[in-house]
Amino acid sequence: IILGGIVGITRDPSYDATAVLLTSPINGNSINPETVNGIIDSMGTYPSMTLETYKEQFINPTVLGNTIKNLNLVDSEGEPMEINALARKISVSTVDKTNLIRVTVSDKDPAMAAAIANDISSEFIKFISANTRRMGEQATSIIEEQMAVEEKKLQEQSKRLQDYLASSQNIDQLKQEASSLSSQINSYKSNLHNVE
Repeated sequence: IILGGIVGITRDPSYDATAVLLTSPINGNSINPETVNGIIDSMGTYPSMTLETYKEQFINPTVLGNTIKNLNLVDSEGEPMEINALARKISVSTVDKTNLIRVTVSDKDPAMAAAIANDISSEFIKFISANTRRMGEQATSIIEEQMAVEEKKLQEQSKRLQDYLASSQNIDQLKQEASSLSSQINSYKSNLHNVE
């Protein structure tokens, strides 16, 4: 007990700052169907991912690296803080039966803990939005390429139809020719009957 008390008194205090984020899938009201870019922007703002995937992205090197740069975080020797050192200060959990993610940052300075929690949440949102937008743009590019192929096929078929219609006679002419041929056949039959 005495040893525990001595350690507790001599140990530097640690403060926790918590940020809570709400995750939600894309819903129909958030999408602007007017343009493809509107749909992509909506997807980028409201990415649809599982909570476990969200949790893993908080400790992504890009997110942590940007937070270190933004806040100019340094270690005890004045060197830029390493990503692993920042990751050890962060814990990410989900709130049971909700779409909430809780990010807790521990630091000796309460203001720094709050700054890190806020900045890492902001960088996380930017990272997820950028990735989702990039995936949407790739999908759009593939769709546009496929549409160009199909449009080319449609133009070819349309040209073939126009060529066919241009080379064909109109229906009235065809009816006259059929009537003329029919009368000629009847005439031949009549002549053949007379010859017989």
